[in-house]
Amino acid sequence: MNPYPLVSIVIPTYTRVELLCGRAVPSCLNQTYANIEVVIVGDGSPPDIEQRVRESLPKDPRISYTNIERQDYPDNAVCAWNVRGSQAINYGLDHAKGECVMTVADDDELPPDSIETLLNAAEERGVELVWGRSEIVGHGFLGDGNPRHGGQTNHALWKADDTRMDLRCFTNRGIPNDWDLLQRLLQNHTWSFIDAVVYKYWPSEHTPPVDSTV
Repeated sequence: MNPYPLVSIVIPTYTRVELLCGRAVPSCLNQTYANIEVVIVGDGSPPDIEQRVRESLPKDPRISYTNIERQDYPDNAVCAWNVRGSQAINYGLDHAKGECVMTVADDDELPPDSIETLLNAAEERGVELVWGRSEIVGHGFLGDGNPRHGGQTNHALWKADDTRMDLRCFTNRGIPNDWDLLQRLLQNHTWSFIDAVVYKYWPSEHTPPVDSTV
């Protein structure tokens, strides 16, 4: 792997302008590793939200923002929640220019040294995918090197490939989109886990409880 690759950070979003522009994006721009691009993709955000996003984003050439057509979600609310943002993430991955990619939710954030830590581990261990621990803000930590459903959040950086989210993974197989994607990434890449916090996950009132004991 190139020791100083461009890293594309894909952020799907809908209506959370304040959290996107006040938390998620600044945490990306404030990384100790500077060779990044931030690929923000609106999941069919309403016109007024799109305008607010464009007006609120920092004026930084590393940022791009595209608002695409709204994903066709299942009628069942649980099924819809478990595949939200999939189409936007896939669009971001399709248009990412980086040799390496990662995703960040629009209401979460990266610790300042997250990308540098992950890249250093990838280079030192000679792997294509690295993942670490997440801080569940107010509820402890998640991740122990044993990948499984409910045992991690958005925490990985990987060498870009054609692996994409399956928009029907939960309807067809009962598997949430992030866990389904990670399973297939782990199958397609050499990988390693690091015992370091590389992601800050902010639970919301709409978030199912997570097991913070691991």
